[in-house]
Amino acid sequence: KLKTFEITASADPAEGGTVAGAGTYDWGTEAALAATPAVGYDFVRWMEGSDTVGTEAALKVTVKAAHAYVAVFKKQTFKVTYDPDASKNGKVTMTGGGDATEYGSSVTFTETPDYGYVFVKWTDNGKDAGTGSSYTIDPVTGAHDVTAVFKKIPSASFKDGDIIVLHSDLDYSKALDIEGGGLSRAYPELGGQSLGEALLAPTRIYVQPVLALLEKV
Repeated sequence: KLKTFEITASADPAEGGTVAGAGTYDWGTEAALAATPAVGYDFVRWMEGSDTVGTEAALKVTVKAAHAYVAVFKKQTFKVTYDPDASKNGKVTMTGGGDATEYGSSVTFTETPDYGYVFVKWTDNGKDAGTGSSYTIDPVTGAHDVTAVFKKIPSASFKDGDIIVLHSDLDYSKALDIEGGGLSRAYPELGGQSLGEALLAPTRIYVQPVLALLEKV
């Protein structure tokens, strides 16, 4: 009677994928093992103890003894970043991300315009991706090249009686009738801030151009 041997197979990490082909085999027969990575993982190698016994997902062995094989998987990584040269005229802060961002993770970008500029939109891999002050990729499933687009506030003059509309992502929108006192005048509608302080706050969008006013602050 032929001897039989146990061939076992497991995944590392366990959530990284599945393995097939383990079982009891007669001496001299062929055991065919297969490793299938889970979504977001790649197969790396087959191991027995500390030895690498294969780098292909399919492993065939002639059974002459018992063996315990381990399929090693690795979470996929992607480059998720922004181009500081393309995102000029403002600052972009990235939370998470980088050249080796793991599959399933979260990355958030936040914009701050330079003086005299306003934020327009985000682009991601060359496509429009929103106009909010922050942009989040969750979950990461591929590579991303994010850009923050800013534009210069054109020069203009304001006088008493002009209307300026201030907007932010903080859920308020104010229309102010410019009155005597210019930029130094405090407005109750702005929580006691002066017009100059309000205009310099980040993430504002101005219906009328205000660069000339900002230069006086």
